[in-house]
Amino acid sequence: IHILEEEEKKKPPKIKDLFIDVGLKKDEVSKIVKAGDSVTLDRNFKELNDKIITAKAFDDRVGVYVMIESLKRIKDCYVDIYAVA
Repeated sequence: IHILEEEEKKKPPKIKDLFIDVGLKKDEVSKIVKAGDSVTLDRNFKELNDKIITAKAFDDRVGVYVMIESLKRIKDCYVDIYAVA
């Protein structure tokens, strides 16, 4: 949740307050990225390392998958169930 005063919403953010989470530890990032480097969003599926993957709307898609799989496993339910994404 972002909590800003109305005046703050109208101002551009300060550079020192911006960051991009690339899923790496600080010492790993420091070797390949420096403050002021330009950024381009790559929205394709990509493996960042052996434990981290990224893709456009990946969190939303995984959430829908989990919801669908959960609904498939419901047995003998006697109430209406609605799933919304």
